[in-house]
Amino acid sequence: MCVDSEKFSSMEVAVESEISAHRQMPASDAPGLSRNALQRRDFLRRSGALIGAGSLGVAFTGAQAAVALPAPPTQSRRAAIAEAKRRAPGATSHYVRSDNPELLRWGFLPNRDAKPVLTIRSGDIVTLETISHEGMLPDQGDPRQFFPANGIPVTKILEDQLKVFLTYGLPQGPGPHVITGPVAVESAEPGDILEVKTLFIEPRVDYGVNSARHGKGSLPETFPTGGQLYYGNVLRLDYVRGVGQFPAGRNIQVPLAPFMGIVGVAPDATGIINSVPPRRYGGNMDIKRLSRPGTTTFYPVQVPGALLYTGDAHAAQGNGEVSLTAIETSLTPTFQIILHKRASLPNDRVPLLKNPFGETPDAHIVTGLDKDLDSAMREAVRECVSFLQQTASLSPDDAYSLASIGVDFEVSQVVDINKGVHAVIPKALFAGGA
Repeated sequence: MCVDSEKFSSMEVAVESEISAHRQMPASDAPGLSRNALQRRDFLRRSGALIGAGSLGVAFTGAQAAVALPAPPTQSRRAAIAEAKRRAPGATSHYVRSDNPELLRWGFLPNRDAKPVLTIRSGDIVTLETISHEGMLPDQGDPRQFFPANGIPVTKILEDQLKVFLTYGLPQGPGPHVITGPVAVESAEPGDILEVKTLFIEPRVDYGVNSARHGKGSLPETFPTGGQLYYGNVLRLDYVRGVGQFPAGRNIQVPLAPFMGIVGVAPDATGIINSVPPRRYGGNMDIKRLSRPGTTTFYPVQVPGALLYTGDAHAAQGNGEVSLTAIETSLTPTFQIILHKRASLPNDRVPLLKNPFGETPDAHIVTGLDKDLDSAMREAVRECVSFLQQTASLSPDDAYSLASIGVDFEVSQVVDINKGVHAVIPKALFAGGA
């Protein structure tokens, strides 16, 4: 299931390198290679296929506005991994593929008993291929019919997505998402904090889907209109220009800002875990400021090994995600994983919060989650106050005051059962940065 990313000299030789790596693996760990290498190479050349922290540096300043990606790109996954290894000597890179449906989860998250597809050490780097669920859900039908009806030829459909559909036909859990992982981290224990740096993101296809469904979304009784149970748009994605072409209206282009909607650690629970609601272990947080290149997110470890996973890739999303989905697509993120032991948190200057929290180049992000939006807001305020107490040595009253005059609270999403609010704490508040 995994190969060392160091074997990849460039994305154009990725398939050949994967074949070589799989030949060195035990048969039980080496899923079949049926991907068309020429088609993949052609897409990579046409699209640029590179979304890295270096090439998107401008995008993570100020208000996090998306910018067009340069062409040719100034960053590569290999360069991002090399830079991460320079800062963490001894780190190993790993690659987890999505071409074996039996090693994926469709509709549910890993629980405490999930078998890891890979075990890594703190500081290691892992690349995980992900598959979008949109285009093969029950109300969309067979992707070989859905996508051509929306202008995407059958030959463009991601082969790994077709494998999942042909293997299962329907989600195997109560949620819609296809999940890659989990990845176990050596020595991780409940009470520790797992730091996940997003180094790089690569597109796998040049299209994405936005959907609305009756009974869901922010206006569940109103949309879709006209008695429809399902309404969707398929957008063509131009990663070189950094825009998605909205099919309605007159030449409406949506700036692309890819990120992973789902990243998390396994909950301390057994049975089937719905992939939809985010909780303190992360999961479907849908925070567009995080899990994108150049950002870091911290997750409270719930079970031994932490069991990291990802999925629900987005090409772009507005805060709120009001119709139900973002531009859902298939992406390949590269993360660096750092374990902070509970006893070392003060020395590492890592606060201990109830929920996941994160960092962008210009802000700290803390989160609130609840079925009720007002309650999610209150929780985000409490987490913000706790963060300011721990990191800026403020009293509770002073932290509350600063939160009111210097912190923005944004609605992450209102469509995932548990609604999300995140606080954006500008680093400019603190002399020299916090």
